[in-house]
Amino acid sequence: MRGETMKYKIILVTIFRLFFVVPLFGQTLALDEYLELVKQNHPFFKEESFNAKIERKTQDAFLGKADWVISGKPYAQYEKTATTDPFTGKSVMAVGSELKLEKLFLNTGGRLSLGWEYNYLYQRLSDEAKAFQIPPNDFQHRFTASYSFPLLQNLEGSLDRLEHELKEFDIDLAEIKTLENQENFLLSAGNKFMEWATLNEQLKIANDELKINKRQFAYTKRKYAANLVTRADMLGAKEALETSRETVRFLKGECAALQTYLSVLASSKQPLTSAPRFDLYKQASLPNASSLSEFLTSKSRLLQALFQQKKQLLRINEGYKDLEKPQLYLNLSGAFQKSRSKFSKAILANKPRMGVALSFEFPIGNRTAKANVEKSKLQILQLDEAICAGKIELEAVASQIIMQMQTMQSVLTLNREQIELAKARTLEEKKLYNQGRGALNFVLLSRKNEQTARFTYAQNAGKYHLLALQLNALTDSLLDGGNR
Repeated sequence: MRGETMKYKIILVTIFRLFFVVPLFGQTLALDEYLELVKQNHPFFKEESFNAKIERKTQDAFLGKADWVISGKPYAQYEKTATTDPFTGKSVMAVGSELKLEKLFLNTGGRLSLGWEYNYLYQRLSDEAKAFQIPPNDFQHRFTASYSFPLLQNLEGSLDRLEHELKEFDIDLAEIKTLENQENFLLSAGNKFMEWATLNEQLKIANDELKINKRQFAYTKRKYAANLVTRADMLGAKEALETSRETVRFLKGECAALQTYLSVLASSKQPLTSAPRFDLYKQASLPNASSLSEFLTSKSRLLQALFQQKKQLLRINEGYKDLEKPQLYLNLSGAFQKSRSKFSKAILANKPRMGVALSFEFPIGNRTAKANVEKSKLQILQLDEAICAGKIELEAVASQIIMQMQTMQSVLTLNREQIELAKARTLEEKKLYNQGRGALNFVLLSRKNEQTARFTYAQNAGKYHLLALQLNALTDSLLDGGNR
């Protein structure tokens, strides 16, 4: 009865493990799935996305120079005159107000000014002045308008728009740098995932070895009890078992530590309850050398950043060349005004005034503008050399990675051969031992060599895929899931 109860308990525990434990710990997590979790959850990606937005708002701030500007100046003034002229007031009081509205037009470089003025002047006149009926009051009312636009320097507002247009390149640069920083972050996360996948594969190998060593120890222990093997054989089998346990325990700890790191980095518990889903021994197809070179020298984000800087310098150079030109402005002005001794008669300003003028300014020698033009030319030449150097560096790094991957492919082939040789030798040593012509120590040593070969194979396969990740990052394809 007691035996049947134990049987039912074992069945229930088995069912529980099958239906409840396996779904939780049987989950797997692929590299692209993990990187997507990092992209979605890590604040670094949101932080970097603000860079271009900040630059855009900085650019918008330059549009403020085209806003309408309103200004006003009410005033009051009193003065006792020091003159002895009988026709000048002994004291003068003035009250008035000015209102002005101004605007810059970025597309033309023109400046518009609209104004309104009202002034009241009162004089305390002498008797002589009164005899000539000079009015003590003077009411003035005026509407003014003026417009000036450039004819040479700053034609069509090219200099007025310069800061705003230059900021557009900063926005593009910010977007490029954001993508590059995000991809480098993903590369670091991907390297940690590959480290986890490699350790997990080594843990599988160690577990397999542990199972074999358990069976070997049990088998040797039975033979020792039957006086068929020496105590040295039993101790050797036990030592191999304990070594396997130590290796498994160490690798489990390393995997758990990496899972914790990956979980925190992605702000997700999924890495803690999953195993890495990655074919460690599958080799990637290497890119065509000519297409890779074409991409790196024309479309690489690192070079795109330099291209944007060159465009910015060319626009700066245009601005400096514009400053070499003389300033020539056409100024148009007009007004309606009226001045009367009575307020009611001065309200309607209907006396027109118009004017046309040219203003000209040009510094003799103009050394500042010329020096700036030459400086910007040198900066462009310097950047051209930086672009050439960048192309060489990118191609050199890509060639190095590809060469390393090709070398690793041949190394992995040798690793597979080493594993097969180690397996064959283990079989031979076991055959000799079972026939009584060999020692258990040779079997254990051969098996240890086999495990070491499998460990090395997994380690080198992980290094190979780390190189593949670097190549993906170099070709700007890691951020979008590996598709360029």
